[in-house]
Amino acid sequence: MSGSSPKSISISGVETDITIGKELAAVAQKSKAMASRDCFEQLEMYLHGRSHDRVCLLFGLLQTGKNTMLRQAIGRMAKENLSRTAYIKARRTDNMAMMNRDLKKLFNAGFRYVFIDEVTLMEDFIDSAALFSDVFATMGMKIVLSGTDSLGFWLAMDEELYDRAKPIHTTFIPYREYSRLLGIDSIDEYIRYGGTLRAGELAFDDEDVNAQDASFRDDESTRRYIDTAICKNIQHSLA
Repeated sequence: MSGSSPKSISISGVETDITIGKELAAVAQKSKAMASRDCFEQLEMYLHGRSHDRVCLLFGLLQTGKNTMLRQAIGRMAKENLSRTAYIKARRTDNMAMMNRDLKKLFNAGFRYVFIDEVTLMEDFIDSAALFSDVFATMGMKIVLSGTDSLGFWLAMDEELYDRAKPIHTTFIPYREYSRLLGIDSIDEYIRYGGTLRAGELAFDDEDVNAQDASFRDDESTRRYIDTAICKNIQHSLA
């Protein structure tokens, strides 16, 4: 497929939540100027490397930069590649049969880069994940699967994907990287937010905002983060 701008393609009859064209470019624009994670280079190497038999798994806990990395990768695409890129936001009501039909439509329309966010929300993802690598990746699609459910991804790798996946784990953010990304030279703030990037969304001149939103400011906020970011993911995967 040819074309120098992401504006002219429409996909009819899709069943999942797909963003393409100008809307996708607008979403990605906001993150282009932001500093990138150290592991971002791994994502770029996958997208623009020669391998066409693997998918990329981008996973980690909440507030560790996954969505920003997706938007940055899309925003830094050359115009021709951006016109062949689609973003899919998976929903709990989606299933792999729906995803299979939509990916076929995207492929036939000339799309070659697909980012699927929160893919583990689909109940049959773990048992059917090989569809992405064995069918669409071998057809020439670069597929990035993202989500917070690390256990779900590990189960999928163990049972379905095996060596046909490139995993990128975002959870651990060293202090040096944290300081570079947010411009914060305070180990106290690093500890206060549990080494996550939540601090980057806040106004640091506002002490009340910082006190209210710090992820690990007290026992209750710590428990809430663990329940949301870890326990619910484990329960979902085991179910």
